[in-house]
Amino acid sequence: MSIFLRILLIAMSIIAGIYSVREIRKNQVKIGNAIFWFGITAIFVIISIFPQIIIFFADLIGVESPVNLVYLIMIFLLFYKVFTLSLKVSKQDHMINILTSESAIAKKRLDDKDGES
Repeated sequence: MSIFLRILLIAMSIIAGIYSVREIRKNQVKIGNAIFWFGITAIFVIISIFPQIIIFFADLIGVESPVNLVYLIMIFLLFYKVFTLSLKVSKQDHMINILTSESAIAKKRLDDKDGES
């Protein structure tokens, strides 16, 4: 792994960590989501400090270049995150539909009671 990529990984990991802390302080990110990003940051810092780890796994898996394995890991982690966020959005969409239906039913009942009086 080139020294440039190692420095880039460390710099981007530090920037991501600082950004996550800032967003937590502004209450823009839940702690659980921030832990995910801190975990990724820690993984990339470790990989950039000890490139032998990624070289070993690249050889073990049969990936031609350790850099390609880093990219592959990033793609899989981001794919996982997008999938879990998609599940959360689906659940929230379902709950919004239920709440909207219940609200409409309650409003109809109130309108019917007002009409009877």
